[in-house]
Amino acid sequence: FRAASLAVALFALGASVGAPLRGRLVDRAGAPALVAWAVLHALAIGGVAAVAMAGGPAGALIVLAAAAGLLAPPLIASIRPLWRTLLPEEDVRAGYGLTAAMADVAAVVGPPLAAVVAVVAAPGLGLAACGVLVLAAAATVARNYGGSLGHPPGAVAVPRPRGISGLAVTSIAFGVCLGALELGFPLAARAHGHSELAAVPLAALAAGSVVGSLLAGSRFRGSLDVR
Repeated sequence: FRAASLAVALFALGASVGAPLRGRLVDRAGAPALVAWAVLHALAIGGVAAVAMAGGPAGALIVLAAAAGLLAPPLIASIRPLWRTLLPEEDVRAGYGLTAAMADVAAVVGPPLAAVVAVVAAPGLGLAACGVLVLAAAATVARNYGGSLGHPPGAVAVPRPRGISGLAVTSIAFGVCLGALELGFPLAARAHGHSELAAVPLAALAAGSVVGSLLAGSRFRGSLDVR
């Protein structure tokens, strides 16, 4: 688990560190940049799968995992603004909640499905499938909503809102805790002699997040502070 944990951690770190650059390029270039990031990400994921299936060195696996994180396309961030072009203003919050819920549904289904593929076929095949799905998703968004991605020519950047730094710090703290849980659950399962159950708490965590996302996106009565 040592090499796997390091690979997962560096993947997450790369995804976080590279997010501003990837988002800015998609914001400026639109759909072509989104597809380009997806292609590079899929190639890196394919490299991880190839090394894993060939029993290659752990160092190569870790480097490729970090590269895959750095190159991960900002699909969720690109989809969220589209709700304002697809829904009336009063339903936009529900769209945001649905986007978060669908991401969490993937997190619920992903770990058990990856475990099944690893047992029935090979772990590398699950990784390869992830790369293909990301590429297909980016192509779908670019084909159907490419004109709505990015800033139009002559658009003026929005000034940074007050309090955004505090929100960023809070998000980082939450992400650190969540990442620790995602690494800690498999290690705890192994320590108790039940490695095959490592995906269960991860799926349960994501299932709870699905419920929270749907509640947050529903039309609550009352002020924003109450919500």
